[in-house]
Amino acid sequence: MARIPKGSLVTVKQRPFSCLICEGQLFRDKDVTVDTHLGAPAIGLECLDCGYLHTFMTGGKIEMWRPDLGYPGQT
Repeated sequence: MARIPKGSLVTVKQRPFSCLICEGQLFRDKDVTVDTHLGAPAIGLECLDCGYLHTFMTGGKIEMWRPDLGYPGQT
């Protein structure tokens, strides 16, 4: 996943995602490991507004988009 320093818009399963805490819409991806006996890799999305770290198991349909271009299909 490419890192964009200013943050990215995110879609999860093709739906716009916003922070569950502050409803922010810009995120930075972070490498995280889920605390299990397997040390499963996960995808972390850090909210740039409040810093909350959302974690998703790998294999989920998460895509990041440039904020200046908006979500795909927007006009």
